[in-house]
Amino acid sequence: FPVTIRSKQDQGVEVDVKAARRRTVAELFERYRDEITPNKKTARGETNTINRFLRNAEFVFRRLDQIKPEDIRVWRDHRLTQVDPQSVHREMTVASSIFTHAIKEWGMPLGVNPVMMVKRPAGADKVRNKRWSEDDIQAVLKVTNWHEDQEPVTIMEYVGWAFLIAIETAMRQGELCKLRIGGFFPVDRYVILHDTKNGDSRTVPLSFVS
Repeated sequence: FPVTIRSKQDQGVEVDVKAARRRTVAELFERYRDEITPNKKTARGETNTINRFLRNAEFVFRRLDQIKPEDIRVWRDHRLTQVDPQSVHREMTVASSIFTHAIKEWGMPLGVNPVMMVKRPAGADKVRNKRWSEDDIQAVLKVTNWHEDQEPVTIMEYVGWAFLIAIETAMRQGELCKLRIGGFFPVDRYVILHDTKNGDSRTVPLSFVS
């Protein structure tokens, strides 16, 4: 048996090996995608990630009694030839969440989460320290046809305004798209975000209101 199950047996933990032989990793990923992912704010992106695993990752065809950390390492190293370390890190996080949920909530016969036993790719924790220069900002505004004294009409013109608001407030893309007039208080110069990434409301100050 792979280390994920054998290690638990060595510790005296009972693992249903017969059940593990009847299920594949793909079944776990499909169930998670269909039952758990839709309830998340990141549902669209996570669904795409899971579907990518189901299409391209060889380890998903393993039975639960066969999956081992080495399978994840092979996938990780191959994936690093296709995308950057940060992308691989994010995909590993999704896979790890699925295995953990399956063990803790569904009682799936896995000894341990195999992703947790694999090192994340080097460079995945690279600090995001990009700062927009004035030249950068003006280049974006030029492309979006932004003009301070012109009301936006086209989608690109709205993008220019949203870009400036994002720089001023550090709001996320999803937060900007969900802004409503009812949450805008121009006199006091702030907006209220009712639906943020962590689920809490947040007040965002505005540096100016035209």
